Amino acid sequence: MTSKAFYALLEARGIDRACVRFNDSVSDDVFCVRARRDGAFDVFYRERGNEFGLKTFYVLADALADLSGRLTFSPGDENTMQDTICGLKARLSNRQPFRIMELLREIQLADYELYSTGGIVCPSDGLPAGGGLLTVEDLERLSSPPYYVEEMSLYLFLRGTEARRLKDYADYLQSGCVCGVMYYDCAYLEVYAKDPALLRRFRENVGKLQTLLSLSDKTEAADGRTGFL
Repeated sequence: MTSKAFYALLEARGIDRACVRFNDSVSDDVFCVRARRDGAFDVFYRERGNEFGLKTFYVLADALADLSGRLTFSPGDENTMQDTICGLKARLSNRQPFRIMELLREIQLADYELYSTGGIVCPSDGLPAGGGLLTVEDLERLSSPPYYVEEMSLYLFLRGTEARRLKDYADYLQSGCVCGVMYYDCAYLEVYAKDPALLRRFRENVGKLQTLLSLSDKTEAADGRTGFL
C-alpha cells in the first residue's frame, strides 16, 4: 500500500488523518509509524506514553497495510488486527532426523545474530551448554551427520541489537528479535516472525519438509503462547 492509497482510504472511511503520526515520539492517543535505523518500521498505538500492539515491518507498504486494517476495523470484519498472522505451527514425523538448515533455506543468516537457548542435540556437543550465540557454520554442522536435533530454540536478532533470552511474548515484540524458531518433543515446530516476507519464506521451507504432517497459521487472537522456550 502506498502513502497516497493509505490516506485515500482514511478519507473514504471518514477517518481523521490526525490520528496517525509518523516518527512522533510525543503525542498520545494516536497510531504511530516509526522508522528505525535498520530500515524497518514499527507500527503501534501510543496511550499515556505506553506503546501497544507493536509490530515491525521491513517494507513501508506492509506497515501501512497493517495500520489501515487497525483503523478500519469493525466488528465482524475478518481482516482484523486480532486475526493478524504472527507465525506458524507444524507437526513433523520423527521417522527422519530434523535438520535445522532445511528450515533456513534462502534466509540471509549472515544478516542476523543467531542465538539459541539450548536444546537436545545428538551427539551432545552440538550446542553450547545453557545456550548462547551460534554461527552459520554451527548450524551447518548441526545439519550434517552424525548430528541431528531433538529439541532446539533458535532466535534471529538484528545485528546491533542485544541477542539474549526472551522473557515472554511482549519482550519478543519489543526486542530486536525478528524471528523465533522452536522445535520440541521431536515432532512440533513453531515459528514466529515479525516480517511477513520472512514468515512466507519459513512457510515455504516448512512446506518442503518431507516429514511434514500438518501446517497451520498462528494468529494473535488464537495463539496461547506467552513464553518462549
